[in-house]
Amino acid sequence: MPPESTKRTESSTYYLTLPDAPQSQRGPVKAWEQELEILTYAPGAPEHNPMFLENRVYQGSSGRVYPLPFIDRIATEPGLKLWKAIHIENEYLRLMILGAEVARWSKCIDVESPTAIEFPLPPGSDPATIAVAVYAGERMVVDYDAARIQPAPPPAVATEPKAPKEIDSIEELYLTGLHLEQYRHATRKPELYWAEGLRRDPHDSRIRNAMGLWHLRRGEFEQAAEHFHAAIVRLTALNPNPRDGEPYYNLGLACRYQGPRKRSVRRVL
Repeated sequence: MPPESTKRTESSTYYLTLPDAPQSQRGPVKAWEQELEILTYAPGAPEHNPMFLENRVYQGSSGRVYPLPFIDRIATEPGLKLWKAIHIENEYLRLMILGAEVARWSKCIDVESPTAIEFPLPPGSDPATIAVAVYAGERMVVDYDAARIQPAPPPAVATEPKAPKEIDSIEELYLTGLHLEQYRHATRKPELYWAEGLRRDPHDSRIRNAMGLWHLRRGEFEQAAEHFHAAIVRLTALNPNPRDGEPYYNLGLACRYQGPRKRSVRRVL
């Protein structure tokens, strides 16, 4: 049966009846503390083995991984819960504030010696209503309230890039190659996308520099130098002092790694 403070109408709707102010409260404004038993939807039981496979596979992983138990639902039926309430009332307004401070510590915390404080929650406490605040004097430095937490949006689903010949622009071929090189895709190779870009524009400086770095990391220094040189030719076609000077630096590395005979870098004007 619902408590006296919680009643049910014929339309299966529950409503709360607030208690009258105690006789000791007099005057135009009244304030007192009184517990109320309210029908409450409690959090569901935590899932200790959450499923993280979401029917998608990319680079050997799938979905989001939850290393800790989590709660993703509430009870389907309400249950009685005793709430500690603060009542404030005047002749126009009645305000009730639920919740209570269950613990307080006053201790200086040294940065070099972190403090771990544990406190058992009272029986029947709802974890979804926990709030923690840390003050430095009168200034709040940490404020945690479980009731105000907003779920983060799920991460974007990774998609496999198109084949090189299916990509329209040279820029997209260049960027796709960078992505594949950075994340080391299992079935796609960056050099194939850059080769397709050079087939369309043999002098594209971005792809020439990227291909030069790819050869440089493989120890193919002569091929790397040729790509860096080609990138510099495109960059200096209208301006002998281009904004992007990375191919110059990379060409210097390629020549240095080839030994003393190749350390004299060709001037490109």
